[in-house]
Amino acid sequence: MAVLNYFTAVRLERAPAVESSFRVSLLIPLRNESARVADLLKNLARFSSPHLEILLLDDESTDDTWEKLQQISGKEIRAIQGKPLPKGWIGKPWACWQLSQAASGDVLLFCDADVSIGSEAIQRTVSLMEKHRADALTALPHQDLPTSFEKAIVPFVMHLPILGLLPLRWISKLKSPAVVVANGQWFAIRRAAYLKVNGHHSVSDSLLEDMELARNLVRQGFGVLPVLATRELSVRMYDSWQAMKEGFTKNLYLLCGGSSLSLLLVFAVSAWIYLVPFISTANEVSGAGKSLLLLLLFRIIVALTFRASPGTVWLHPLGSIGFLWLLMRSWLAHLKNRVVWRGRSIEMAN
Repeated sequence: MAVLNYFTAVRLERAPAVESSFRVSLLIPLRNESARVADLLKNLARFSSPHLEILLLDDESTDDTWEKLQQISGKEIRAIQGKPLPKGWIGKPWACWQLSQAASGDVLLFCDADVSIGSEAIQRTVSLMEKHRADALTALPHQDLPTSFEKAIVPFVMHLPILGLLPLRWISKLKSPAVVVANGQWFAIRRAAYLKVNGHHSVSDSLLEDMELARNLVRQGFGVLPVLATRELSVRMYDSWQAMKEGFTKNLYLLCGGSSLSLLLVFAVSAWIYLVPFISTANEVSGAGKSLLLLLLFRIIVALTFRASPGTVWLHPLGSIGFLWLLMRSWLAHLKNRVVWRGRSIEMAN
């Protein structure tokens, strides 16, 4: 599957960068992003088009994010102060819903504040949506992994399961809620489709709002096209070990299906695939060398596809142990209802 995706996945950088008649709303929620605001605004200042509006919403930040956003000047970039979080909502869906209500575009393009946007990424996104007649498009950016712990662990969540299990080019045609790829870091949706499924309002209490929104789109007959965007988009998800622990603790349980049984199954399969070949080879078990070689080839193909550094491959043993530990940490946090994100304690429904 990894080899198939390497040769056939749709790539954002290969799309023509042509001006579309569609009006695009680039929508970026921010919560406690003071350290990123300057770089974000510098990045956004490069974009100028009569068919583009850029809206940034401060989601009740406890730092000086809003004060920095107020320095924005210009018609094409507008800062919005978010309203208090209503009962029954989780932060990011609420922020995205407010942005969608303020937007005027034919295409709503949701983007995280930590994404570095290439100069032609927006045009190429709309171009691909038109070419493939896609109601929605989600991109998998290049992951900036400057530290060893990021190189070791992030690919186990953002690279390996996606490239190794799913035929990316054909997912949008399958239109099955059980087989979707969605990444809130870059998620473009035609306004008509967004409104049809009631947008982020329909996923108001979801920690994985991007995946649930994609499933809602598919249930209504819309297609979600996943594309590789390793040259047009880049992102550093977590800039510290603490932030990574908090983020993956929030997400992994839900990514594994949201039940103890499904998470433990993922844990067992992951341990078998990622660790057993090393243990078996050390004990000279018959056939273990072939398993280890296949695992190595898989990791190399994934690294090449996502333009990841060689460190993501040779740190595999450490990463697999860290990933398995985070799986258990996520499981226990959700069982005890002790999930925290961006300074907010999140109450999960029983």
